[in-house]
Formats: sequence, structure tokens, C-alpha cells
Amino acid sequence: MSSKIPALNTDCLQMAQQLVTKYPRLKSGFDDINSFIHALEEDPRLESKGEQIRILTHKTIGLSYVNKDESHRRVFADYLSYTRAADVMYKTYSSYLKARKLEFLTEKVSKAQLTPESSYQFIREMRGLLWNYTDASVQFGERVCGSGLLRYFVGDLKAVLKEAGSPAKVSVTDPMFRSARGVLHNCSNNPVTRQPIRKLGTVSVAMAYLKGDAPGIKMMLLLLLANIIDEDDNKALLADSTVFTIMLNMIKLSWKDQNHRCNGFSASELIVGLTGLAKNDDNKKILTEKGAIPVLMTVMQEGSDDEREKAVQCVWELAFDKNNQRIFSENVQLMAILRKMNESPKNKTLSKVSGGALWAITPEKKRGNQKLKKKDAVKKDEIVQDAGHVMISYQWADQEVLVKVKELLKKHKFKVWMDIDNMEGSTLQAMAEAVEGASVVVVCMSERYKLSQNCRSEAEYAFDLRKPIIPLILQRDYKPNGWMGIIKGTKLYFDFSGKYPFDQKASELIKELGIRGKTGSSTDSTDGATSAVVKSKPADAGRGAGGMAKWSDKDVQKWLCKLGLEKHSSLKSLDVKQLTFLRRISNETPDFFYNYVRNDLQLSNLKDLVTFSDAVKNL
Repeated sequence: MSSKIPALNTDCLQMAQQLVTKYPRLKSGFDDINSFIHALEEDPRLESKGEQIRILTHKTIGLSYVNKDESHRRVFADYLSYTRAADVMYKTYSSYLKARKLEFLTEKVSKAQLTPESSYQFIREMRGLLWNYTDASVQFGERVCGSGLLRYFVGDLKAVLKEAGSPAKVSVTDPMFRSARGVLHNCSNNPVTRQPIRKLGTVSVAMAYLKGDAPGIKMMLLLLLANIIDEDDNKALLADSTVFTIMLNMIKLSWKDQNHRCNGFSASELIVGLTGLAKNDDNKKILTEKGAIPVLMTVMQEGSDDEREKAVQCVWELAFDKNNQRIFSENVQLMAILRKMNESPKNKTLSKVSGGALWAITPEKKRGNQKLKKKDAVKKDEIVQDAGHVMISYQWADQEVLVKVKELLKKHKFKVWMDIDNMEGSTLQAMAEAVEGASVVVVCMSERYKLSQNCRSEAEYAFDLRKPIIPLILQRDYKPNGWMGIIKGTKLYFDFSGKYPFDQKASELIKELGIRGKTGSSTDSTDGATSAVVKSKPADAGRGAGGMAKWSDKDVQKWLCKLGLEKHSSLKSLDVKQLTFLRRISNETPDFFYNYVRNDLQLSNLKDLVTFSDAVKNL
């Protein structure tokens, strides 16, 4: 899905009307929202109706408390997303600041220059409205992000810190700081908006707040960073490991509270933040070393269903690290808790999530179906008549365009496996069988896909089995990084984000698939896969071996210079024998190879990792 926010259309208007029809008791609230929007459209500079609009703004915020029903707040937030509210508020807000020659707002600036008092109150209430409803609807967050409002809030955070002089002097009660951070955090909960938020320079501004000693301030910015920080920026976060301790301590403190809250954050919110930090693979080992598992186990045993689910999801995320897999599998109590949850019929969601965690922790079990009997073994490059199918691996939100891809492939006589009902709800066993039976796996990449633990399990399983992988890009201008960047590597990819005509890209994809997955066809040995269950050794495993056998250790260094990798001190001692070994394990045990290159040879930069790995495989 494109990171560009779609313009308001007739579908939005129809959705708004459906809400009005579905919730007749809330009609007065819908009318207040419409009045608020119309008033802003008529007087964006608040020259004649300023007080009236302020009162409407205040009233609209209060809609969330109708009958004290939290679900009503979500209804009103969705309704706002189907209207012109975000664009109108941006126009009003920007005009208002421009008329007063302001580019940003701090509490000091606001009180000094937003006169009369009603002007100051209006700005606070409009920001409160945005904060309140972006929390209730990711759709409204998308609309706010697309309107351009967020650049003001990033500027506010920067200005507040500059005015204070240091993070320690920023007040956690400062309304401009709190509302700016709050809106940015709410909007960043949606993967679609994360890339645009990063482009505003939000990461560097948020990181500057971590240099202080105020745990409350650090926590608020950490929860924002957990959503938007990427692998490259994460290196700066690793320089101060106390940030991980702060988050874990906050979870512990929230657990001691009767309502499971700490500094305004619920335990569930804090655990989600912890999981967000764990999305960066470099953090997984550190979080485990800092004691994340005992904290999460307490929640898994004592928490509500929602808290337990969030805790298990965090364990699942941490389990994508190979070292953590070993540690977790040896933790008898942890494994017993996960198995008990997995076997419980009472909560299907919790059962599936715990099943995912168990899958990640015990990878040897998920490869059980791949152990061949002697009679099933095949010789190198043997042709197997069962071609298998084309598997489409995708995240549920990207389904619409991929259904079109599936139907087109079927028209061209391809056998296609695609979970239409609910990708996130699929059992891992069904997924494993689909991967094992595939001639080729089409991995549909987007930020949503990268964040999904189901999708990662699926993609890495296909990668581990050395299935041919064809990447599709589903999000406009998206550049896969981290674990997904490794899977993409230098493979030819196809952009289905809407940037190019669908028919053009579909035609290119069909050409790339060739006969793989076609009804009645035989398979080739591309990337080492020859059938659904039986795999031959990679056809190019020994390519170049004869020439390399004549290399000297100096030739290895010349090869590194040619790749532009001679600057890495960890590679200077690499000799012919070691390089030959690395080439062999890159095909036989890719997991070990990538972990060794990343951790022992210290090629943590994704670009260098991809360059070195591809070059080794092509020796």
C-alpha cells in the first residue's frame, strides 16, 4: 500500500453516511462535527467567528464522553476520517500561525503571542482534538498525516527542547510538548504513516530528548521511537542502553499499580513499545540480557487476556534472534507457559500467538517435514514432475491488489496458493505446508509485512528452505531493510505499489515466473528448489571452485578491495581456506552464515552485508 494518503472520495462520503445510519443516537455528535468543519471553512483565519469556532472545537473534543462509552470515541474518530476535517484543520492551523508570523509553538510563545486568551485556548483545544481522535482511529491518523499538520508538531518538539536548553528542563506537563508528541505517536501506530513521519526528521528530534536524565520524558519519546526508528538510526539508540532498562522498569512499576499504569501509560502500551524496539534485530539480544523475559513471564501468568497477548507477541519478536531461541528453549518455565496457552481452547487468538512464539523458538521442529527418507532422495539437478505452486506471501491489508495478481496468474495456468480468508489468522502448520509445496514464493514487501510476525515467520521459512523468492513492492517508494532487506538481497523485484501500470508489472512477473508453478510443467533448479518437498543441492554450489583454488591470501584481499570492503578490520585476516568455508555454508546453512557475517565479522551495515553475502555466493 502506498504511503501517500488517498484523497477524500465518494467512498469516504458513503462510509460517513453509513455511520450516521448505523448510530442514530449519535446524530447530534455528527452534526457538531459537521458544524465545526463548516465554520472553519467559512472563516479559516477566525477573524469573525473565532469564539464560536473555539466553542465548537471544545464541544467536539467532548464527543468522546457521550454516555461515557469509549466505542463512541472510535465512531466519531472514524467519522472525522471520512470528512474534510484533517485538511480543513491544517488550513486553519497554518493560516493562524502565518498571520502571527509563527512557525512553531511552545507554551511560552503561545501565551505571549496568541492573544486574546480565547486564541490560546483555541489552539490548545484543536491540538487536543487531534490528539484525542488520532488515538481512536488509525484512519484519522492517516488523514492528519496526509494533511501536512505533523510537520508543525515535529517543529514544536524541536523548539520546546531548544527553548528549555536541555531535556531535563522540559516539563512533562507542558501542553504543547505533550500534544505534539501525542499526535505524532498516535499517527505512527499505523505502518502506512511511518515513512512520511520519518521524512519529517522526527527520529533525530526524538533522539535528542534521550540525552537527558528525566525518565518520564525518555519514556514518552521512546514509545514514539519504537514505532519509527529504523536499523541505521538504531545504532545511536544502542549507544545508551539505559533506555531499555527504563522501559522494563516502567513495565514493572505499572504492574505494581492497581490499574496497571505508570506515568499515564498502561502496561499493554509499554509492552507494545518494548516489542517495537525489539523489531530492530540488534536490540533483541540486549533486551533479553536486560531481563525482559522474567518481566514478560509475570504478565503472561497474571495479566488480562490483552496484556498476556501483548507479552507473548513480544516473546515471539525476541525469538527471531538465534541466541534468544536457545535461551528460551532452555527456559523450562517459559516453554511450559507458552505450551499451556497454545493448547488452551478458551482464547483462540492467544493460542495462535503462543503457537507462533513456539514456532520461532524451536525451528528444528518446523523442519521436521523436510527430513527425507532414503527412497525419496534425488540426485543433483534431478527433474521432478510435480511442479508445486506459486505461493503469494502477503500482509492482510495488501490483499486487494494481490487478489488481482492471483486471478491473473490463474488465467495463465499457474497453480496459486494464497490465503484469502485471513492471513493473520492462519495456522503456522498450514503456512509451512504451503511453503514446502511451493515451486516459488512471491514475497509481497511493505512496512506492514516487515512488522508482521506471521509474515516474517513465513518469509524466513521460505528463505531457510532455499525456495526461489520473487519480491513484490507493495508500498510506494518503500525500500526493504533489516531482515527483509537480506531476503530481498539483489533479487529482481516488481513494483505493484501503484507507481506503474498494473498490467505492465503483471506481464513482467509472469515472464519472471516462467514455467515454475504452471500446471503440468516440470521444475527447474533455480535457487536450489526442484519440487514441493524434495530439494536438490544448489546447482551453482561449486561454481568458481576451480579458479578460487588457485587463489592466494593476497587474492582474497584484492577481492575485498574490488568489493569496497577492505575498510573492515574484521575482514583483513580472512584467508582462502576461511573464504572457501564461508562459500560452502552460505548454501548449506544460510542462517549460520548470516549470523556469523553479521556478528563475528561485524558487517552490521545492511549494504555491506548484502554486498559481501552475494559476492561469497557467486564465487
